[in-house]
Amino acid sequence: MTGSAPRIAPAADAGWADESTALGWARSDAVRGLLDLPWRLAVEVAAADLREITQVVDVGSGPGDFLAVALARCPRARGIWIDVSPAMERLARTRLGAQADRVRFTVTDLAEMHRAVPARSADLIVSSRVTHHLDAAALAGFYRWAASALRPGGWLANLDHVRLDEPWASRLRQARAGLVPARSAAHRHDHPLPTARQHLEALTAAGFTDLDMPWRAFWSVLILARRTRPDSDLDDEGQAR
Repeated sequence: MTGSAPRIAPAADAGWADESTALGWARSDAVRGLLDLPWRLAVEVAAADLREITQVVDVGSGPGDFLAVALARCPRARGIWIDVSPAMERLARTRLGAQADRVRFTVTDLAEMHRAVPARSADLIVSSRVTHHLDAAALAGFYRWAASALRPGGWLANLDHVRLDEPWASRLRQARAGLVPARSAAHRHDHPLPTARQHLEALTAAGFTDLDMPWRAFWSVLILARRTRPDSDLDDEGQAR
């Protein structure tokens, strides 16, 4: 059973299907070290709350860094890697190393990911720097899908960029340039970044009532949400009945 597909538009085509673009971005990613803490924080919160994590889903996994943290912390878990880029899959298989044997790799976009993850099957869904490519309606669809894919009590961890208002956007952009000199390769954004408030409102509308934003650096935030509603209170898209 896969459940019905929520309405989620594909992520913006930022060139990830092109091998040189995808690998260039991954190799020039200057903030990976900065993101290690929120990745570990998210997994630790979920692992401490759940008796056991057996299924981890990484949406827009790219090189597989977030998934690698989860699999290292939860040695009995298996993973589902989801990304639109075959080039990223090849890189992820290398970076995950021996952990790759515990992973099912699925090359698809957000519009089709419901086919890769059965409903009520995931203990932990993670995503890193993906949902800022979505408009407000698609972001809401992503969170409805997550609610439908999680088991009761399961966790969603979304690490992403959010839109900031001026003058703070300029202040933090300048500060980041001084603290992180090397920048990742640029890629296109088709929509304005969602704000942190839009993320939290979309999560609440999807039925998540236990949620927080425990980490932030510059315009990147970690949002954690636990699925608290029982199956009987949710339809196939994760919405409250």
